[in-house]
Amino acid sequence: MKTLAGEKNVRRYNSYYRDYLAAIRLRKELGSVAAALKSEEFVKAMHKAMEGFFGFGRWKTLLPLDEFKTELRRHSHLIESFDGEQLGTETNEVSDKLWKLIDQLKLTTEKSRLVSGSKALHLLLPELVVPIDRQYTGAFLYRYSDEFDHKKEQDTFYIAFASFRRLANAASPESYVGTQEVHATRTKVIDNAIIAFVERGRGTLKAATAEMQTRELAYKLYEKRGRVDGDDLKDWFDAEAILRKWAKPSRRSSKAGTQHR
Repeated sequence: MKTLAGEKNVRRYNSYYRDYLAAIRLRKELGSVAAALKSEEFVKAMHKAMEGFFGFGRWKTLLPLDEFKTELRRHSHLIESFDGEQLGTETNEVSDKLWKLIDQLKLTTEKSRLVSGSKALHLLLPELVVPIDRQYTGAFLYRYSDEFDHKKEQDTFYIAFASFRRLANAASPESYVGTQEVHATRTKVIDNAIIAFVERGRGTLKAATAEMQTRELAYKLYEKRGRVDGDDLKDWFDAEAILRKWAKPSRRSSKAGTQHR
């Protein structure tokens, strides 16, 4: 059964995704990077997508719109130099130039630049830059959270970009663009594939952990009733029921948790 909080989160996410898609559609309509950077409407849509869809509004680290706009336009010459580049067919010097740009872009109050820079450039250069984050890209590449710190994020960028390039060459992501609404660009296709891969892995691990817990508890129940054979299914079902009960929060703790949040 869906909770009101769960439905509210779904509605909020859908709203954020519409903002992201609106920014991508507008970017395509504008054609060039130069036109996008000059467009007040696009930069505002970009800032809104960064706040909502990419989550920077939650941490309140994104620069205000005017400062965000000024910072982007300060680097317009370098950003515009990537116009026409596509992931998988990009020129050799692109990765070095991209890192130089990301390292210079200060779009948040944080010291690290990789996550915010890659997500902003994904909106500006949707055929070249895959958005990078700790939760999914980090898990996919086995890069730990500290490897996204300012001193180590350069290495993480180069590893990520090389991986994205190999994926683009192996999977032809452009063939999936438009097959679903979420597949808005070739780089978003790669991002979606990474998210799905990581979520599937986490689901498999969660299922395996649950099975192991049930097996251990069922054996304890078997021992508790004197190791008498013949009721192994009952032990298993009883163990599942106990674990479900343990996993379900009480009304009091659920209410307190909600208030705390």
